[in-house]
Amino acid sequence: MSRKVLKGYNRFIAAIFSILGIGAGFLGCEPFATAYGLPTADFKIIGKVTAQSTQTAINNIRVELQNDTTYTNESGEYEITSSQFPDDTVVFPIKFTDIDGSANGEYQEIDTNITFVNPVYKNGDGKWYIGEVTKELNLKLKEDKQ
Repeated sequence: MSRKVLKGYNRFIAAIFSILGIGAGFLGCEPFATAYGLPTADFKIIGKVTAQSTQTAINNIRVELQNDTTYTNESGEYEITSSQFPDDTVVFPIKFTDIDGSANGEYQEIDTNITFVNPVYKNGDGKWYIGEVTKELNLKLKEDKQ
C-alpha cells in the first residue's frame, strides 16, 4: 500500500477512536484526558405567597418546578432550585397549588412561567459548574369561591 493511503487510513482510525473516547495513549501518542458532560447552573427561585384579599401569608402551598417540589412555610416563604444547562434565556414553568383544603382558606391554583434573561452566575467552579443565579417571585393568590 502506498504511504498516502496508510496515513489516510490511520487518520480515519484515530477519528473513530476519538469518537469512541479512546485516548491517544492507546495509539502510542502522549495520553490526554477526555471529558464528557455539559455545563450546569443552579436556578434558584425564592418568594412569598400571600392572600390577595387580606395580604396575609399562606402556609402549605405546594410549589412545583420541573422535577422538584417544596411548600411554603408559616410565613408564606418558599425556595426552590433547578439545575439546568446555562443559557442567555431560561424559562421555567412553575405551579402553585393549595393542597390543605379549607385549613387556612381555599385558594386558586396558579400556573406561570419564570424567565431568567441574561443571568449573572455566581460561585461557579470554573469547570462544568457555571454557578447559581437567584430570582424572586412573590405571588398573591385569589380565594377560591366554589
